[in-house]
Order: sequence, then C-alpha cells, then structure tokens
Amino acid sequence: MNLRLLTSALTARAVLAVGSHPIGDIGAPDTAIEAFNGTSNTTSFASNGEVLYTANWAGLTLSKNPDAAISFVQGNFTLPTIAPTDKLQYMHLVIGLDGYGDCHGSFIQAGIAIKNNGSSPQPNRYYAFWEFNGVAQNIVPSFELGPGDEIGLRITVKSKILVSVEFYNARTKARYVTSSSSDQGTCLLSANWLVVRYEEIDVPPPGWAVVWTKTQWGTSDGKVWTAGRNQGPANEHLVQMLEPGTRSKPVVWCYVTEDREPVKGLLRCNRMAD
Repeated sequence: MNLRLLTSALTARAVLAVGSHPIGDIGAPDTAIEAFNGTSNTTSFASNGEVLYTANWAGLTLSKNPDAAISFVQGNFTLPTIAPTDKLQYMHLVIGLDGYGDCHGSFIQAGIAIKNNGSSPQPNRYYAFWEFNGVAQNIVPSFELGPGDEIGLRITVKSKILVSVEFYNARTKARYVTSSSSDQGTCLLSANWLVVRYEEIDVPPPGWAVVWTKTQWGTSDGKVWTAGRNQGPANEHLVQMLEPGTRSKPVVWCYVTEDREPVKGLLRCNRMAD
C-alpha cells in the first residue's frame, strides 16, 4: 500500500474556506486546545482526549466532561484512491459515540467503507453505512461515492436514546440524513474518529473532527481534533470556525503549529472582533 498517498488523501485540507464546511455550523471554543499527531504503534494521551495508533487502526477518542453532555461529533474525510495491487482489502473511516450497555459499548457509528476488489472487473466499492448498538451495518446504496470525494459526517444527539446521522458529499452535493433510537438510555461517555484497516498494515491518522458539548448550565464548548500531517507554510495550517447559526461568518481562527515527529501541536484559537 502506498502509505504516502493514503496519508495525503486522508489529511484535512490546509485551509477550510469560509462557508465551505460541509455539515452544520461549528461553534467557537474560546481556549487553546491541544492537538496531537504521532507515528504508528504509539499511544499519546492529552488532558482533553486521547490519540491512538496501532498496526491496523488510528484515531482519536474524546471522553466527555462529567458536567457536560455530548451534543454532536462531526468531521470530514477525503476518500483515497485504492489500486488493485494494494495490500489493502477493506477499511472503514468512521465517527462514533460510545457508552451503551455497560457504558463502554459502541452506541452508534457512521462512516465510509472501502473494499478493494483487486483484479476483479468490478470497480472498488465505496459505500456509506451506519450501525446502532453494535448491530449489523445499515448500508446506504443511494449515496454516491468515489475516490477523491470529500465526505462530511455528523452524528447529533437529540436525546439519551435518539440520534441523527448525516452524510454529505461535497462533489455531488448529495446529503443523506437518518435517525435511530435506542431501547434504553445511554451513558455517551466518549466520541471517536477513526481510520480502521483489517490488515496488519500501518494506518495514517484521520484528518480532523469536532466534538461539541453542552453543560447543564447551558454553556457550550468545542474540541477540535487535527491529526493530519501539516503541509502548509511555516508548519501552520488554518482552520476557520463558523458562528453558530451561520455558514459564512468566521468567529474564530485556529492555527496548528507542529514541531517534529512524533508531533505535539498546539491549536491556538483567537476570537474575531464583532
């Protein structure tokens, strides 16, 4: 597998232009947030999250604040091109929420699966799916996908038993929304953002994601994850966060500065003047 190609394909864009965010509206965190990168087979811990790397999956998981409830998790992937000769057979790019059953089981996951058909005359298969309470996948055959597509994903918590799932394709402008409910309440202890491969091959980390929480007092806070290799000048890339309720007015500019590998970057966010 050409890991350099896959890493590039899965890395977030260097600049998210005003109004280009594919799903919803991200609020504005007021404080600096630590963002981490790393290499395979290492594990890093942060006060606001955990970045995990193993031989066949990479990603991030954020445990919720005891005084806050998770409102949503969202992010985007650019789908890689898989050659028939690649060792990759099957992979997932997913977001999810955990805290079902014993409070540690998977509550819901949504993402894109990619199957390498090798030398078969059929093209490689890219398909959207979601699964609830760890049950079998619900495939969305009507949602068109292909290599190079930028896909936005979002899971929104409506209540302790109800969530909505949203897919968006920036190329086709297609949007798919569904919802599902649980037969029992959930703890919703954490949110995650993962690239999963089912072969013993290193996996690059996902690009970026956001988890939004709301406390019992009505205050909100955003956590931004960036784990992609930075390609911008001066080792910085820019993220614009949009004002709630709009798709165009940036209220926070965030810069991620990276040093050396394994990288520990600081995401510096500054609120724009009204």
